[in-house]
Amino acid sequence: MRKKKRYFVGILCVVLALVVFVRRHYVVDFTPSFLAPLANSDLSIQSGAVDHDQDSSTNVRTRYPTTSSILSINNQQSENPEYTSIADRKLYQLTSLSYPLNSCAGGWEFPSSSTPPSVTNTTTTTASLDSINGSKVICARDVGRLGNQMFEYASIIGIALKTNRTPVFLGMSSTLHDVLQNTSIIENSVKYSNQCEENFVQEPACCKFFPRFIMLDPNKNYRIGHYIESWRYFFEYEAEIREAMKFKDSIVTQASKVVDSLRQKHNRTLTGIHVRRGDYLYIGFVGYKTAPVQYLVHAMDYVRQRFRDVTFVISSDDVEWCKEQFANTSDVTVLQANSPPAVDMMILASLDHMIMTVGSYGWWASFLNPGITVYYRDFVEPGTFLSGQFSPNGTDYYCPTWIALS
Repeated sequence: MRKKKRYFVGILCVVLALVVFVRRHYVVDFTPSFLAPLANSDLSIQSGAVDHDQDSSTNVRTRYPTTSSILSINNQQSENPEYTSIADRKLYQLTSLSYPLNSCAGGWEFPSSSTPPSVTNTTTTTASLDSINGSKVICARDVGRLGNQMFEYASIIGIALKTNRTPVFLGMSSTLHDVLQNTSIIENSVKYSNQCEENFVQEPACCKFFPRFIMLDPNKNYRIGHYIESWRYFFEYEAEIREAMKFKDSIVTQASKVVDSLRQKHNRTLTGIHVRRGDYLYIGFVGYKTAPVQYLVHAMDYVRQRFRDVTFVISSDDVEWCKEQFANTSDVTVLQANSPPAVDMMILASLDHMIMTVGSYGWWASFLNPGITVYYRDFVEPGTFLSGQFSPNGTDYYCPTWIALS
């Protein structure tokens, strides 16, 4: 009996250790339900997590639901093929010049609250972030690295604006705090940290829209989590999000020097490519995939055919692999991996168009870029745990105007 008890305790310790390891090093929370109370005891998951992202969409016109119709569905509707199907999607011709070509909202039936500015730090008519407040708070804790944190931050702002709450980002020591120009929503964590812990609601999946976050009790304070990665949380407030995501002048200046140099050297259309490999090479068992070179070639050919004179600028966590793959390609420049992540993101965002592979870092470089975005359709292994974290074809994750290729 004593041996059995020791055996059981040993297994439990191994499982708990695995849960803690995964939550610290991988971006997706797949804690078994029976361990949730232990695993969710407010572990501070910061820079150890992996940026994640994924999915698919191809070329045709689909109408996405307005906020009111989204709120009328239950949280299972993201799984409804009729609701999410984009198998025949084409690049939508934008109906208004008020939106960047890359806009998640541009061209669809719902208007943005104001005209989104370009990626560069220019003036805008958007209301100050400091004025977003309500009688109750909606909070999120910083989880993961830069791309993950940007999703959490944007979603908190979008939900706060939808529900008349004060947004709080619990991340005074976060990467985002060192990157953003306006950190007032992060500074709110000093004032509202206690209110943030009154109630906690966790999403069932990292990258599907969860309607309950928009329908929380208006008389209570909440912290939500963990990743909140869907454009549906903030598409109506794209101008505010772009304003909130302005980087510090020092970061913009460093990026501008590189971009100016590239434009002087290559008097052509500059298309950024973010190639995520690194940790994804070792966690395929969860469902992560790296994009093969065949996809990159296909995406580059698409951009060449559409824009003719193009130079591709690659940023990657695997510079040597990229150099090997494109050693004999004259229209490709590979950036050295010697800049901070925020500077490289701003470089990509300041180019004319974007090709991304996988990962939330590439997602935000693409969103902030003013041109078109091409992304890897086969971003996740079917039938794996990770595939269940996304709606079919990733429609809750990838912006509807983006172009999926394989």
